[in-house]
Amino acid sequence: MTAAAVLWALPATAQESTSGSNGADILGLRGTRAQPAQQAATAQQDPPPQYDPASTGAIPDPATAENADDSLFSLPANADDPFADAPPPDSGRRPSTALRRTAARNTVGEIAAPGPTRENLRAEAVDQDVNMPVEREPTIDTLENPLIDQRAERVQAIERLRRPHDERPFAPVGIRAGSFILRPSLEQGMTATSNASVSHDGSSAVLSETTLRLNAVSDWSRHAATIDAYGNLRRSLSGEDLKESRIGVDARLDLDLGNELRGFGTLNYLRRPESASSPAAIAGTLSQPVVQTVGGSLGLEKDVGKARFGIAGRLEHDIYGDAELSTGGSVSQKDRDSTLAALTLRGGYEISPALTPFLEAEVGRRQYDQKVDSNG
Repeated sequence: MTAAAVLWALPATAQESTSGSNGADILGLRGTRAQPAQQAATAQQDPPPQYDPASTGAIPDPATAENADDSLFSLPANADDPFADAPPPDSGRRPSTALRRTAARNTVGEIAAPGPTRENLRAEAVDQDVNMPVEREPTIDTLENPLIDQRAERVQAIERLRRPHDERPFAPVGIRAGSFILRPSLEQGMTATSNASVSHDGSSAVLSETTLRLNAVSDWSRHAATIDAYGNLRRSLSGEDLKESRIGVDARLDLDLGNELRGFGTLNYLRRPESASSPAAIAGTLSQPVVQTVGGSLGLEKDVGKARFGIAGRLEHDIYGDAELSTGGSVSQKDRDSTLAALTLRGGYEISPALTPFLEAEVGRRQYDQKVDSNG
């Protein structure tokens, strides 16, 4: 019983203490809530200062604001002005970026620095006139690989070099023999003619012609040599009986002496039957006598600008064979053997690479082996 009374009395005591504290807090809170009311009364007595901007027109004029129409369907103030949409005139004020660049340049100029910075150089490049020429920077190759010799030049690829023009692109390739290229050939044909012997009493015949040719050309870098040899054989297949042969050899050597000066030499040999139309032909022969000619020449050629000059000496010796008569026997023709010596002068002018007119003069003398012929 005593313990229950004590426990019952403890809540009552606690409630009283709490109520007492709560009463103190309520008084304190009431005092705190009364302070904002006092501050509001003080603010009404001393209003805060108004904002006064430094620039004119930063805030609207109170008189104008009171008269402004706040309707949604109201027109702007300059609705009747035809030039309202025109852009405002340029004030001529420099942009802030330009001002900052100028200030940066002045600062860099005042401070003793070892050199201009990248930002200053870019700012100066932008401020310069766009029409000023810009210096091209060198390529990376020239910086990494400088030329040791200024005269060194790049050489084109071998595949792109021009090949020399071939004057005879369809000519046979030939057979190489030492420093010469041989081009042999064999020709076979038939000829029908009404005068096989080419004489005043000749008759028709069908002839077979066989020709063997040999051409040799030197493969030298500076000088040149050529040899042309041929042999021709003619036989009658029907008609007039004819049998004759021709043999010829021509050789030439060209020397490059320098300074547009050239030298040349030739050798030639020809074996042929004498023509029946020759004024010295002997009548009544079984066949035309054989004539052999051996000759050679030496000369010089000189080019002076477009002028062409040349001089050459030539020797030829003719040998006539015996004529066989149809009645039997033969007639000697040694009294017809002779030697010709000639000197040739030549001058020309090159009008174009394909046309060079020239004037040539020759003087010579023929010397017979026998001073007295067969007729005395």
